[in-house]
Amino acid sequence: MKQLLPRDRLEGLLGSPVGLDTRERLARRKLYGANIIVESARHGVWSVLADTLKDPMLWFLVGTAILFLLVGELTEALVLLVALIPFLGMDAFLHHRT
Repeated sequence: MKQLLPRDRLEGLLGSPVGLDTRERLARRKLYGANIIVESARHGVWSVLADTLKDPMLWFLVGTAILFLLVGELTEALVLLVALIPFLGMDAFLHHRT
């Protein structure tokens, strides 16, 4: 899929092959701000755990297991709770990776 850019975003990009002079650099810094890469803070185990516990699918499945317990389906409730273990592991891994 080809994405078209508005012409005003392309102005001045195809300038000199040497780079920007001081005047152009200062003008662009004033217009766009400093070109600083912001590093994200490291996330510890507790942060990943907190993010994982915010997942609505987790709470939906826990609620379903509780409903199974309330209607007397112990086996289904236990199977669902055990099935949450790989779900939690994958969810924690994905939160940590992002």
